[in-house]
Amino acid sequence: MQAFPKNEINNDTIRISVIDESEEFLTVVREWISQRPGLELVGTANTTSAGLELVKTVRPDLVLVEALMPSKNGLLATVELKSFQAPPRVFVLSIYDNEMLRSGAIAAGADAFVSKADFNERMPQLLSGF
Repeated sequence: MQAFPKNEINNDTIRISVIDESEEFLTVVREWISQRPGLELVGTANTTSAGLELVKTVRPDLVLVEALMPSKNGLLATVELKSFQAPPRVFVLSIYDNEMLRSGAIAAGADAFVSKADFNERMPQLLSGF
């Protein structure tokens, strides 16, 4: 788990945490967020248990969570995230894009499902309505 300092200057900033076991994907997301004004990465975790603790600590506006995490999957984590007092928005991500994962994510309470293959296209659309 890695938490980053809070930016207390701009209230318009969307504060994002990412829960994904792939260090490669975390690197891609760090870079993607760093290139977009109005977005701030406030922490990353590579397990769902660490990610849930991270979210309790840094209280992001948005959590990006991998659907198919090894120990506790991202759909179960989404249910837990949405049970928090003042829950964050949750976008479930996966390299697999199929109806079962999409409907499972929405049923778990996710605000969106994003295929990692479509990440660069979908994220700006989803964030524009934030």
